[in-house]
Formats: sequence, structure tokens, C-alpha cells
Amino acid sequence: MDKSLIKNLMTNFICDFDNHIKEHLANRPIWQLDESLKSLKGTDVVELLKLQKEEKIEWLTKINQHPYRQLAIKLKNEIVNKSTENTIIKTIDEMCNGKFLDSINVPGNSTYSDLILSLCEKLNQEKNISS
Repeated sequence: MDKSLIKNLMTNFICDFDNHIKEHLANRPIWQLDESLKSLKGTDVVELLKLQKEEKIEWLTKINQHPYRQLAIKLKNEIVNKSTENTIIKTIDEMCNGKFLDSINVPGNSTYSDLILSLCEKLNQEKNISS
């Protein structure tokens, strides 16, 4: 298993995912962004509402808690922290699990479906090389 390749896949995926989020948010009217900010717990909403649209988009992207993005970050961290191959394979299996993908609406109508499915294919290929 080429861990550096997987690390690069995760870095690129997170970047592409975040760009996709930014693109999606950029098409929303400012009041929808404000509503998203108002729904956040434990933040100084008044200060956030004063931000420019681009800054709001950047902030909302940075705090995105999409479960697939979180698993991608987890996998990247496992590689950086030199976790065992079994741990890495377990996370890859989590990321490519059909029930999990169904729960986040992949391959259904998710706006991220193509990006996620492409990554799953690459991860499974890399995992199978090591088996």
C-alpha cells in the first residue's frame, strides 16, 4: 500500500470537496449564508454576520462537518501519524462501506457523489494492491 499516494489522494479530495462547497455556497444568497451562521452553536454570530460574503463562505467551509470529509481527514491523519496498515485499511473500509454511503445519499442525489465515488474506487484499488 502506497501511503504517500493515499495521503495525496486525501489532500486533493479535501481540497476538491472544499472547493465544491465554496462553489455551492457562492451561489446562495447572502441571507441563506447568514441563516447557516445563525444556526451555529457556541460562536459569536454577531461578528460572523459582519463578515463579507467571501469571508462567510470561507468560514462555513472551514467548519464543515460532512461525515465523509471527516473520514478523509481521519485517514490523512492516520497516515501522517504512521498508524498501522490495519488501522488505515479499517478507515478505508468505513469510507467505502455501502451502508455508510447510502446514509449520506451517495450515489443518490448528493452533490458530492461523483467526487466520493471516484475516491472510493481509487482507495479500494490501493487497498487491494496491498492485499
